[in-house]
Amino acid sequence: MNARRLLPWLGVVLCATAWMGWDEFDHRRQLDQRQPVLPASAVATPARPFDAGTIALAFAASASVGALATAEQLTLQAVILGSEGDSRVLIGATGKARFYRVGERLPDGSVVRRIEARQALLWQRGHEQRVSLAITPSLLIPTRGNRS
Repeated sequence: MNARRLLPWLGVVLCATAWMGWDEFDHRRQLDQRQPVLPASAVATPARPFDAGTIALAFAASASVGALATAEQLTLQAVILGSEGDSRVLIGATGKARFYRVGERLPDGSVVRRIEARQALLWQRGHEQRVSLAITPSLLIPTRGNRS
């Protein structure tokens, strides 16, 4: 190609590059002028640390999930994990045992909050209470009959 035909395009590219470079330089100079530098003593520090219990409660957890003193001793006797949220726990209280689902109220007023493989979490008087299986669970796998 003829060099004379490319000369106008080369001029356009050089002018655009120079304009963008100057615009970037001017923009950074204006940013430096707008942001004052604060001394280290002016930076605010929190007066006291955050309370872990309050933060845990905000996220539906408990900072110390432990056993609360209850009027009735609850014993977790069995856990049945079902698909599609149909899990149940067998909880014994005052000599009686009954199956409960998530959201159901126990005789002591606590509510079943979550069911896991080896424990159930109950919501009682604004705190989470963990009730664990006393024995090591055995895994039962249903079969469809004998395969001979």
